[in-house]
Amino acid sequence: MKDAIEVCSKPISPLQGGVFVTLLLGGVFALVMTALNEFAMLERIKEGVALVKVRNVVLPLLSMIPAFLVLAWGIVHQVKQTMTVEKQKKGLVFIGSSFPIFLLVWLIYNTQVMGWLESQGYSQCTWYSGASMGAAKVMVSKREFCIKEGYQVRIDLLDWFEAQHQSGQKTTVKQARNKQSELLAKHKARFDLL
Repeated sequence: MKDAIEVCSKPISPLQGGVFVTLLLGGVFALVMTALNEFAMLERIKEGVALVKVRNVVLPLLSMIPAFLVLAWGIVHQVKQTMTVEKQKKGLVFIGSSFPIFLLVWLIYNTQVMGWLESQGYSQCTWYSGASMGAAKVMVSKREFCIKEGYQVRIDLLDWFEAQHQSGQKTTVKQARNKQSELLAKHKARFDLL
């Protein structure tokens, strides 16, 4: 019974606590803003855009917000020196159980959103997509937009697609190939010195 009410012996200073809580809340805010950008990107499908970048890990990460808030709550209790061993154990169990939930949500969401994109006529362009779990998957409305030779200049090419969308212009495959050739010629002139 003594362990249940024992106060943790390592308090943190109010300044440290404030910094940690600010970082956590800033991370939550950044995650929410990124999720809103992800919703906006998925909304473009209705417009029939040539290319979208989908970060299929962002929305499932929202399921981790309660764990971040529990962590902030724990930091506040550490600063106030009211954190008990029992509270700490409960918080750690909650945070630890949030990760498998995130993985399950991510698996379901990834399957659903990729299936939905394919049903809308989009397919993944592996030449432009990132390889890591959090990297954007680039989906194109026509396979011809996925230009293998564009790999070296993919970032510039993706920026060009975004500029085309922002200006309201409908992108054609011929325009994309011409832009890719132009960017690749500049790349070769700059880097192929031998």
